[in-house]
Amino acid sequence: MTPAPPQHAPETTAAPSRRAPEAPPAVATVLLARSADDAAETVTALLAQSHLGDAPGAADRRQHTVLLVDASPSGLDVDAVLAPVREAGLPALSTRLDPRRGLRRSLPELVESLPTHAGRRDLVWVLTSRCRPRPDALHALVAAVSRGVVMATPKVVDVADEGVLVRQGLQVTRAGRLVPTPVCGERDQGQHDDSVDVLAGPLEGLLLDRDEYLALGGHDPALGDLGGDLDLGWRAQRCGHRVVAVPTAVLAVRPWPVERRPGLRHRAQARRVALARGPLWAAPVRALGGALLALLTSLALLLLKRPGLAREELALVRGSLDPRTLASLRRRGGRATVDRRELATLFVPTARARQRLADDIRGHHPGAGVGAPASGAEATGVLRSPVPLLLLAAVAMSAWAGRQITGELRHRFDAGLVGGELLGGRATSGSLLASWRDAWSGAGAGSGLERSPAVLLLAAASWVVEHVPGGGDADSPAGVALSLFVLAALPLGAVVAYRSARVVTTARWVRALLALGWISTPAAAAAAGEGRVGPLLAVVLLPRVAAGLVRAARRGLGISDAVRTALWAAVLGSLVPALAVPVLLVGVALLLLGRPGRRGRGVVLLALPLLLAGPWLLTLRAEPERLLAGWGATARGPLPEAWRLAAAAPGGPGEIPLWWYLPVALLALLGLLLARGPVPWVAGLVVVLGAAAAVGSPFVVLGEVPAGLADAGAEVHPWPGVGGLLVALGVLSLAGLGLAALPAATSWARRALQVLPVLVLAGGVVGSAALVADTGFGDELTTWRDDRPQIAVDAAEGPLAGRTLSLGRTDDGAITYRLVGREAPDLVRDLPAPLVDEGLSDDVAALLGVGPSGRTPVDAALGAWGVGFVTMHDPSSDDQVAVDATPGLRRLSTSAGTTTWSVRPESTGSTTPSRVRYVEGADGARNLVGLRDHSESTGVLRVPGQGRVVVGEPIGWTEHAVVTGDGAPLVLDTRSSVPTYAVPAGTRGVEIDVRTGHAAWKWLVLGSLVVGLYLALPTERRPDPQEDQ
Repeated sequence: MTPAPPQHAPETTAAPSRRAPEAPPAVATVLLARSADDAAETVTALLAQSHLGDAPGAADRRQHTVLLVDASPSGLDVDAVLAPVREAGLPALSTRLDPRRGLRRSLPELVESLPTHAGRRDLVWVLTSRCRPRPDALHALVAAVSRGVVMATPKVVDVADEGVLVRQGLQVTRAGRLVPTPVCGERDQGQHDDSVDVLAGPLEGLLLDRDEYLALGGHDPALGDLGGDLDLGWRAQRCGHRVVAVPTAVLAVRPWPVERRPGLRHRAQARRVALARGPLWAAPVRALGGALLALLTSLALLLLKRPGLAREELALVRGSLDPRTLASLRRRGGRATVDRRELATLFVPTARARQRLADDIRGHHPGAGVGAPASGAEATGVLRSPVPLLLLAAVAMSAWAGRQITGELRHRFDAGLVGGELLGGRATSGSLLASWRDAWSGAGAGSGLERSPAVLLLAAASWVVEHVPGGGDADSPAGVALSLFVLAALPLGAVVAYRSARVVTTARWVRALLALGWISTPAAAAAAGEGRVGPLLAVVLLPRVAAGLVRAARRGLGISDAVRTALWAAVLGSLVPALAVPVLLVGVALLLLGRPGRRGRGVVLLALPLLLAGPWLLTLRAEPERLLAGWGATARGPLPEAWRLAAAAPGGPGEIPLWWYLPVALLALLGLLLARGPVPWVAGLVVVLGAAAAVGSPFVVLGEVPAGLADAGAEVHPWPGVGGLLVALGVLSLAGLGLAALPAATSWARRALQVLPVLVLAGGVVGSAALVADTGFGDELTTWRDDRPQIAVDAAEGPLAGRTLSLGRTDDGAITYRLVGREAPDLVRDLPAPLVDEGLSDDVAALLGVGPSGRTPVDAALGAWGVGFVTMHDPSSDDQVAVDATPGLRRLSTSAGTTTWSVRPESTGSTTPSRVRYVEGADGARNLVGLRDHSESTGVLRVPGQGRVVVGEPIGWTEHAVVTGDGAPLVLDTRSSVPTYAVPAGTRGVEIDVRTGHAAWKWLVLGSLVVGLYLALPTERRPDPQEDQ
């Protein structure tokens, strides 16, 4: 458009000149008006400028021209708006802005239409009707425009609170990433006043040199509004001019949303400017590289659940590939005299841009809190937080109570612990992964039962141990991982309980006392002293899961917290299945009775634990008694009296007189009486159900210990400590609710009475923790050592995959035995599974001379199982004589009380037997090598031709394994008592493959885990801390 002819323009004939330093510059104001009221306020602020009042006479006032640009949709009453200007004696002009053209496109024409002044430097001040400059703003800007400075930008603040910054110049990286500094909303404490030189400034409030602006060609309309402002300053810098920020010139505005956070359009414009002002020859490479990097960053942000930030990165992709940038590449505007490298200090460093992106990912506002009063928690400081003292007390209590355990581990740490509920054994991440993956798995002869997902978690922990320097040489990485958990469980449980207690009280020291009381309960101490891994995990996770269930029933929280709760519940349920049942019930209740928001959480709490359980659900359906068992969650033998069980005292190490817990019980009663809402009643219900579970555990028989194991025939009960943990959780929650429900103190006497219950809680908790530490966890746990000689270990882990038969006798003389191979054993006692090693018990009895010999010699029978060694700890003389007299067995050595015999059957040519043999004819047999867990071959087993392949596994193994010869399935001989396959003539190789159990289902488990972990990432919205109250 062509601007409307200016009205009342004074005549000027002299050529412009800026070479008279004795004359002050002449200033003209271009005011873009969008509404009459706002324009009138801006005119009032303009006339209040001290720079105009400093003029010595009317002639100087008339040199400040005001050009009103009408940009309103329906047109303004220009005369009414400019009336105060004319009354003040300032020249006033007006024009109409074409709606199809923006201010930046028309500004060169508007500037050219302004009068010039001979002997003076002509400056143009650009304002809009939302600008409210302080009275000294123009004076400060004019003073800053010295020789070499062609643009001066003010400090922009919020008109509603002028102590809040909006912007101060434009800040970008060299690659064109906007990094506003200061951030809109940051408190102004002068922290940015030392930033003088800037790359560019926004057009609003900008004071610019008329001649240099026109020489630069004005704004580039192809780059947009912010892009045009940034490009103008960038080109001015390249031409040897300066752009400065003037912190003493303050301009107040009502911030736009794009000023609070740059929009997608502005981000794309900044990237286009960076490409346009870069080297022409490098533009294609920079464009493609920048687009690829922004695209990868966007995908990463999507994975981190930051869709808003991902869209901003996609805007950079769009800016990099925008074809309109080609037109701006040719627009240079002025002669570049400054090398690009000399402008490096004007750009935001890449490290600061990365830090800003990291802050955005965490949801941290860089300007939040700068100059603002700190919150109560922050103002108190880290040193006043009870967490360090709580952690110190928990570590001290756990270390002193477990002094016997740590003393044992100091001598040998690389094999883990044994004793109590820990069984010990060699296990690596690979063997544990195979036991979860394969359809036939488990120690000894194995079984077809699906394993708990806890095996997969232990495999992951073992992998970490193996990759720690020195951890790969450990005898049992899984045993080391379990030992570390047993040692760290109570301190870790204290920290988790402290954080989780926010749902019952916000008082930090009360939460610390509740957390210390949680880990010093009899059930927690007994679990640590007996190595009960499942209950110890409950000590760590049960408060978190309970707090998550409480939050899931409240309003205002997103789905992420419910997903995290479901994940922790799935982990806890994989070791102690009974504790996952309440989570599923809460999920059902929210799904059926909750509002729409809560129904989504109910679906998560119900579906995710079941999805992550996977095929293990089939084992629980086939043996439902396992729902009440778990890793270390079973008990054998006599249990304490019912009243002690109801008081959450399951018996075992670390138990102290129960009257020490009486103060906490009294406070729990206070909470039940004073606290309001459903939470105290739910906590009371948890106490009742936990006490019922503990008292009823002696009456629930899950099964009997099978023959061949220690305590054969003994009844197996649920461990009452699981119910005891529920009782302790409910009682401590009620105590915290009771303290939180006390009325606010209005006098010193009431304040003293209010402190009294806290002191009672502190006395009971600290006293009980001290007594638990002094009593100790006992000496049931000690370091595990493999009773097999190294030659037997090498045979098991070598290509023969040999086994060792470990024999023993109980105090009453009963024989115990187990097959030990390369498979991962059960490291923690659970509900025992029946032995599936058909006929092996008869062979053991014949070996020790207490049973008749079968049709197959004992050495041949043992060789058929791949048993190459027999061990027995402290054998009696009769047992030694019986084993020594067995053909094919030869005593090797006795070490640490364990005697070892080698098994060299005549059927295998008196060599160490393998689990898989090739039998040719009636007599000839030879070992096939290249095996791993449960006789699975590592490759092709070469065979000479027609014959039979005999596998040392139970018959049930054949339902889960495939044996092929040259790729064709071999026929199973159903008349044989061991898996035997006929090999047709001409067969050159045999392969044995143990199938993956329910492969599709397990892939679904892994997929659900990945999705769950993704959904568990915190969302961009942070919940209000008051929502927990």
